[in-house]
Amino acid sequence: MGTTEKRIKDNPEVYRIVRAQLRSLMFLMDKSREGEIVDLIMKRWKLSDRKMAEAIFQDVCRVLAMDAVVTPASIQLLIDLARESAKVSRPVKVDELVDFSFVDRARKELGLTK
Repeated sequence: MGTTEKRIKDNPEVYRIVRAQLRSLMFLMDKSREGEIVDLIMKRWKLSDRKMAEAIFQDVCRVLAMDAVVTPASIQLLIDLARESAKVSRPVKVDELVDFSFVDRARKELGLTK
């Protein structure tokens, strides 16, 4: 999720949005809800093939991190790729663009801290 410092200062709802996204990730990764989630995929994407919906669900689960942790190194890679494509020569560090405090607070509140 991306936002601006101004939006964070002007809108206290930013934290609630981050927490809601984390809760949706927890719902998605709950193995006991797999059938329900596959049903949702079929309904939302108007699929009639359950096997295809199950395959989509499995593919989505493979790329998600249950604890919502993204490493600074992987973020730096994305920053560097964006810099190259935009022809920006100035180095940009992760800590100039990323504030993990919202997700860290939500992870702690939802019991997902290590």
